[in-house]
Amino acid sequence: MPIAKRGYSYTGVDISEKMLAELHQKLEGVSHNLTAIKGDATALPFDDNSFDVALVVHVFHLISAWKQALAEIRRVLKPGGILLYTHGYANSVSAGSEVNA
Repeated sequence: MPIAKRGYSYTGVDISEKMLAELHQKLEGVSHNLTAIKGDATALPFDDNSFDVALVVHVFHLISAWKQALAEIRRVLKPGGILLYTHGYANSVSAGSEVNA
């Protein structure tokens, strides 16, 4: 989990308790600044302009009201905020490599 290893503060939202539990399991033994929240992507429990970046991984196809979810992401992003979205394989980069920012 590159984000956790770099020490960034981040918030994860999932409607599934099972997926949130899997996230916590993956982070066992890793120092992190995660806030995990059970929530609905079509009604995010955050104020407007709350986040610098939104990372969406392999989820829009699972949400029937995906346009509402996208509108919610726009709402909670700060002006000039960045939306990163992927629907492919998370391991498209070799397992041992990381992108340096």
